[in-house]
Amino acid sequence: MNVYCGEGCQLESAYRDGSRISVWTGTELGRRFYQDHFSTPSGRTSELRMTWYLPEAWEGDDRGGTLPADLHDQTTIRPTELSVQIHAPRA
Repeated sequence: MNVYCGEGCQLESAYRDGSRISVWTGTELGRRFYQDHFSTPSGRTSELRMTWYLPEAWEGDDRGGTLPADLHDQTTIRPTELSVQIHAPRA
């Protein structure tokens, strides 16, 4: 799985199924990505959790704002689930 992040993005941590992991990093078409290769047996689930820091992405202040983001997933029998948690920067 590749997770792409904007310019200036800094990976803070990566976890797969609750265990901290190291991930590969690189760039593609000028965008940084973080990559992990893993298999999920039929009928099971896997969780990949990455936390990164990207202060320039937030458009707003401590009362509210927006964070532009895109999700591009593959067509599968079961839709991809995504959970995003945003911590607004301090004013």
